[in-house]
Amino acid sequence: TLLQPGTTGSRGPISRKGTASVEHTARFSADMFKPFIGPEYQPTGTIDAVYQVSGTHKFPQVEARLHIIDGGAAIPGISETLHAITGTATLSSSNLVIHEISGKLGEGTFRLAGRMNLEQQNLKSVELTFTSSEFPITIPGVIEARVGGRLRLSGPLEAPRLTGEIRLISGTWVRDTAVTPVSRSMETETLALPAPKPVSSETGFFERVTLDIQVIHQEPFWVDNNLARFSLVPELRIRGTARHPVLAGRALVEEGEISYQNKRFEIEKGGVEFTDPYKTDPVVNLTGKGKFRKWLVSLSFTGPPEALNLTLSSEPPLEEPDIISLLVVGRTSEDLIAKEGGSPVSTSKVLAGLIDSEYGAKFKKTTGLDILEAENIPDKDMNGQDRVRFTVGENLSRRMTLKYATETRKGMFIQEFISEYKLLDKLLMSGYQDTEGAYGAGLLYRMEFK
Repeated sequence: TLLQPGTTGSRGPISRKGTASVEHTARFSADMFKPFIGPEYQPTGTIDAVYQVSGTHKFPQVEARLHIIDGGAAIPGISETLHAITGTATLSSSNLVIHEISGKLGEGTFRLAGRMNLEQQNLKSVELTFTSSEFPITIPGVIEARVGGRLRLSGPLEAPRLTGEIRLISGTWVRDTAVTPVSRSMETETLALPAPKPVSSETGFFERVTLDIQVIHQEPFWVDNNLARFSLVPELRIRGTARHPVLAGRALVEEGEISYQNKRFEIEKGGVEFTDPYKTDPVVNLTGKGKFRKWLVSLSFTGPPEALNLTLSSEPPLEEPDIISLLVVGRTSEDLIAKEGGSPVSTSKVLAGLIDSEYGAKFKKTTGLDILEAENIPDKDMNGQDRVRFTVGENLSRRMTLKYATETRKGMFIQEFISEYKLLDKLLMSGYQDTEGAYGAGLLYRMEFK
């Protein structure tokens, strides 16, 4: 079933002494490798074979010359694919010698050479060397990197080992992370992981390949996401199996900064540790400091990248709510009360401050809105209390904008619909209508300051 129609043939003499020398040609599809490597790799291409049968009927000798034509394969989880694979090999009754197989992953190149030993037409052991140059590795929304290296696959087929080194040329982790203050985090039960099951001889080839690969770096690895931007120096090894690789070791912070509540903190120390022997489960530890007015604020992040726990402290000491207030609105609760003549600050002012902080940017990013504004408006009709006016909007074009605003006025919930058309760079024509029936229009001259 592996032979394509019309691609086989044979020729050669048969002697009277019972010996034969017959040459055959055939073309095989790369689909033949699916049972060995798994269908998810989607192998493509063809293999041309010219093989010669000689010797006697009782002791036949077979030798084949193989040529790979335009091979390729997918690699689950990454954007790049293997392609442009070509190469030659020689197959005999005792071994398969790979003279050279070369190809590309994205724009990076690789080379494979070595041999596989056979016994009674069954593969018994392997001895292969793989070298690569500037492989691009992209996992969308997670990581972008370029790697190279030299790997060696050797040993019996029942338990081959992949050893060597991978050189990290450059890389950036871009996946965002969530942050939870420790005071609001919930304790979770720690579950003991079961011991790994012994590898069965019936498992696939990639489950049987054990890994021991050192990761070295040419340039530091960068983390650049919603939380921080910093460089890491890795001290890592890759263990586990080819089907389920596991990172072990640590990566230490070289330099960088943390962003929290739109404030910058210089990283003093930190790193990422990989200690779980059964899976890649990084644990982040970062400590940063920043000076805000007379307070030196320290923060630390610990936990998995997907859900970091945050701890805040300061010198002189402040309670955590006061530290957050200092970072969000620039004042502690004592400052806010003093500014209001000894009375507590209005909720509307704090809420407007939060909207103008990073929460507003996150909301706009999540909803796709172009405009999110919160205004704190003094209202004499509400016994000196302020009211908050929320406005959301979308830029329909370079000149046309639609807005929706809402506020509570004199105990009533008022909604207002606004359209703006930009006549000139700073001159706009505006029209509005609210749910109370009021409407109007006018010209606006707008200057924006940052």
